[in-house]
Amino acid sequence: MCNFHDANVSPLCQRVVQNRVAVEILIYKDGAQGWKLEAIGEGNASHAWDKLFPTDQDAFNEVMSIIEGGKIANYLQPPPRRANSR
Repeated sequence: MCNFHDANVSPLCQRVVQNRVAVEILIYKDGAQGWKLEAIGEGNASHAWDKLFPTDQDAFNEVMSIIEGGKIANYLQPPPRRANSR
């Protein structure tokens, strides 16, 4: 969840539901380099984009085009499973 009191977090962070798929959109500033984008879905499945975006709006537009195109499930990967320790 985005903490809007943090100056490095975009006000565009939000939860979006499209075709019964809920996605938490996280957009935050990476120093002076640009904006990072991450999407988190059901069961903490997530995707973090490798590239930085020049603006938070650019990052938001990127993820929304994927969500609206019905392709977000292709991006979300479940968290790695931990090996059972005995």
